[in-house]
Amino acid sequence: MTNSALELVVAGTADAVLMVESEAKELTEDAMLGAVMFGHREMQKVIDGIIRLAEKAAKEPRDVKVDTYEDEAKALADIAEAALKEAYQIAEKAARHQRIETIRAAAALALLGDEEGKLSENVFSKLFKELESRVMRDSVIETAAASTDAISRPSVRSNARSACCQERMAAHCSLAANPRHR
Repeated sequence: MTNSALELVVAGTADAVLMVESEAKELTEDAMLGAVMFGHREMQKVIDGIIRLAEKAAKEPRDVKVDTYEDEAKALADIAEAALKEAYQIAEKAARHQRIETIRAAAALALLGDEEGKLSENVFSKLFKELESRVMRDSVIETAAASTDAISRPSVRSNARSACCQERMAAHCSLAANPRHR
């Protein structure tokens, strides 16, 4: 298109032009409008072809049963939720992960299996991960709410500030009293 006075891209629907991109040399407004209208008329052929193809290839909608595993998720929560809440109170990461794996193994013994009413490994893993995520999220939210509440109370805030200042002052005084730090 090196010799063309206009490079035009038009996007739209059967009813309207939605987007126009162009690079043009000096053209009149009528020439630009005519080019946009020409692009819209020509895109109707493509839109009609898409509609014909969709009608030809369309299939009847069908009902798809989605397993929600609500009962199984409740059974897992009954077995593992309280223990997971306790596990998320463990500050040391390795100990916390070990405890969570122990909880997972105990829940797996109770819920996994090939017989009727038991869960497959994939379903169990998905449900356990969802439960673990919910427990962790709730723990973070509860901790944040407690921290915000403590900070917003003036007496706690000023006591915390006073303790911090006292610690700094004591450290400063002990350094000043030590002849090696003068």
